[in-house]
Amino acid sequence: RAGSAMVASLLACFALLGLCATAELVPCPGQVQSDFESVQSKIDRGLSAVSADTCACNIASYYVTPGYYKINESSPEVKCNRGSYCPYNMSQPTFCCPGYVCSENTIQLQSCGEGYFCPPQSIEKIKCNDLTVCEERTTEQEKYGVILLVFFFFLFFFVFATLFSHFTELRDANFQRAIKTASAKRYRELDELKGNGGQSDLKISTTDVKDSKNATGPDAQPTFTIDFKELEYTLPDGLTIMQGVSGRFGVGRLCAVMGPSGAGKSTLFNLITGKAKRTNGQLYINHKPEELFKYKRLIGFVPQDDVMLRDMTVTDVLTFSARRRLPSTYTSKQCEEVVAKIVAELEIGHVAESIIGDERKRGISGGQRKRVNIGMELVAKPSLLFLDEPTTGLDASTALDLCQTLKRLCRKDSLTAAAIIHSPSPKTFATFDDFCLLGKGGRMIYFGPVTEAYDYFALLGFSCPSESNPADFYLEVSLGKVQSSDARLRDMHWSALFTLWHAHEEAKDAHPSDKALYLEAMSKAFDAVGNSTNTRIKDKTKVAEEAKKIAAAAANEEKAKCCHPKCRRCWTTFTKSLYTFYKHAVYDTYMYWFAKGDGVCPELGMYLFNILTCGCVLKPTRRLPPVYVIFWLCLKRAFKQVYGNIWDFMQEQVLHVGLGLFLAASANQLVYIGRVEPDVCEVLAPAQMRGPCTQPIRDGYTGTANFMCFAIGFAGIAVGSTTFGAEKTVFYRHVSTGLDVVPYFFAKIVNDLPRMFIASVIVTFLMQAQFYSVGDTGKILGVTIGLYWTSFSQGYFLSTIVDYMSVPLWGVVFTMFWCLIFSGINIRLTERSNQPGFVQLLFQMSPPRWAIEAFYINEMSFYADYLDISARLSYFQYSLDNYNIDIGAMFYIGLFWQGASLMLLKLVGRNRMK
Repeated sequence: RAGSAMVASLLACFALLGLCATAELVPCPGQVQSDFESVQSKIDRGLSAVSADTCACNIASYYVTPGYYKINESSPEVKCNRGSYCPYNMSQPTFCCPGYVCSENTIQLQSCGEGYFCPPQSIEKIKCNDLTVCEERTTEQEKYGVILLVFFFFLFFFVFATLFSHFTELRDANFQRAIKTASAKRYRELDELKGNGGQSDLKISTTDVKDSKNATGPDAQPTFTIDFKELEYTLPDGLTIMQGVSGRFGVGRLCAVMGPSGAGKSTLFNLITGKAKRTNGQLYINHKPEELFKYKRLIGFVPQDDVMLRDMTVTDVLTFSARRRLPSTYTSKQCEEVVAKIVAELEIGHVAESIIGDERKRGISGGQRKRVNIGMELVAKPSLLFLDEPTTGLDASTALDLCQTLKRLCRKDSLTAAAIIHSPSPKTFATFDDFCLLGKGGRMIYFGPVTEAYDYFALLGFSCPSESNPADFYLEVSLGKVQSSDARLRDMHWSALFTLWHAHEEAKDAHPSDKALYLEAMSKAFDAVGNSTNTRIKDKTKVAEEAKKIAAAAANEEKAKCCHPKCRRCWTTFTKSLYTFYKHAVYDTYMYWFAKGDGVCPELGMYLFNILTCGCVLKPTRRLPPVYVIFWLCLKRAFKQVYGNIWDFMQEQVLHVGLGLFLAASANQLVYIGRVEPDVCEVLAPAQMRGPCTQPIRDGYTGTANFMCFAIGFAGIAVGSTTFGAEKTVFYRHVSTGLDVVPYFFAKIVNDLPRMFIASVIVTFLMQAQFYSVGDTGKILGVTIGLYWTSFSQGYFLSTIVDYMSVPLWGVVFTMFWCLIFSGINIRLTERSNQPGFVQLLFQMSPPRWAIEAFYINEMSFYADYLDISARLSYFQYSLDNYNIDIGAMFYIGLFWQGASLMLLKLVGRNRMK
């Protein structure tokens, strides 16, 4: 804009210098008296006060026909173009005065009446909108009504949110009645148990175990007995972190898994569930060799962290999990009854309508949140439940209540459950049926009933004192902090506990009913451990000396074989590095894409096959709700996340309000003033100025459009990144339990469409408050929607590859990349033919390239009827007929980024989806 003003000033100077003897700069005739006097005062102040939109005329001292101009007395008359004003004796044409409208023949000047506005070079009056005010002879619209429209827009959403909240309260009231019914039923059952002496009337035995293969129908609820034999897991670097672990998780039983740090407690769960590939060992399901990944929909896994949406209520979290994971035959009412039952069992009915909360927003307590975390799995009615430290962070009383609830549910629902726990109280520890104690390095120290643990460790000489906590005592034994009372085992290393447990299993298998023979076998094991310990102590010095001799012999042998003592070591290191590279770069990559069961390609093939066959060939262990139901559930949840809290939603809109105001300030008094007549340029302009003289005097549309692209691009990426990025960990948890990514993804996209539209309306109308557009406001709204569509999509993409908290920073770089390099302004589209093919492709993929063109041609279409704008369009390589193409291009660019986001959601973090 500054350059255009400079050109205009220079041309005015040249005009005055060349015509000072034959022409005079005066206010143009036909103006009202007040405007005439204002122009005269500018002329009197000097050339610096005269600008391109000043209504001043160069009146010649010689005769010139009205409608024509004549540069000097000897030159021919030239007809004035439309948009100019040439009343009489004009030495050069002047632009039609701002606030006035000129006739087609450029002779008459008419005041722009009230209710209309007329920018410079107007040949017809532009009617003001209904929401604007236009005084007489104005060049702009006073858009006070736009602010009123935005106010009513927000008022509408406030009323909508109030009604939504009212309907939610009605639903919550119905759910509270269901909770009261379930609680009353639970208390009656507890009273009956107390009447029976506290013993459960549900008896679980091996005869109650049902074969999951023989379960009738896809919605049947099979039970699982899990036997694992000699499990082993070795890391790629050769370190074995689990070895020779065997045990059983029985139906209706609750098992406590304990051990010091590094004992492989979580690894055990991962090996059993298939999240990690075991190096050796076998898994048996109901006494048959099978893998658990086939029964993924019947397994519940409670993570150590409380992974859930913190801005939702307890009811919302549990209901979504139930509706998504229960069999498709369950009605909404049945799902509600299941949720009410679990809420009553977990004793969280009084906080059922409270939000979960986090560090920023207060919600339920940590213990209640832990119960909700467990409830998310229980409402799915799993057959097998794994819990990772469910009592961590809870007080002793709360932990006891939680474990008693779990045990009661195991008995009632024939549930197989195992939980990793740390330092439970004696009462809590006694609640468990079975006890698994692992030692460092992933070796088994004890696995069996809790009631038999005392006798086993007492046999080894580790009698738990009455004042000690049994769980803590056994953990200290595993660390070697307790000395055995048996003289043979007094000086043994803690690793000998693995050998003793192995001897115990062998003796028990060999003598299942003869206790004397069992004790004799164990005594021999004690002697063997004691002898090895004594030998190790007595021969410690001798062993050290022998080790030195062996090391020296090995060193001499290495020197004899190698010319350099470090050759063999270098070769060994090289071969290990080569193997590691192969393992990670080749083997792991191959397994990632083609591994049976959970590889990308087999999973995709099975998914497509299941769609084509409508799920009739591959019979699932549990038939979940169809895709459209999952889509609807995800959409309802997403809707409440975004629009449920009207104040949070309003705070988000403050960003777009500020953005609209900034754009309004940047577009203040933005107007197009065309080029100087060619004849005038050729005669009056120096050679160096004839290039700029071919361009318009004022044209800020491209600059404003580029700034709009940057502002909306940044805002859209920042807001859109929260759609998936803010709940990525929750997404991983849901996918690991069978959530279909496709309906989830499209539900989130559909839910964001109103956000994009509302933001576009706010920005467009607030921008119009100071932007005196001569184009179609609806088309500007279309450009804004297109920019938000693409920027939201880019936000989705960035949030899948980087932490969403850093996406706004990446969004600035990402937006500047498109706006500064590939917008078609700094590097014009006419110059891209000289660029490599991939650079031309980036131009095609740039949203600003299409948005700026659409914005520009929308405004320039008004001038195309009476001004020659072909040079300007050719300069940018734009076409007035390309608006629909521009909008369509932005739509497809958004689809491209959304497709990339969907693909990355499926591919990134697959280990966390198992």
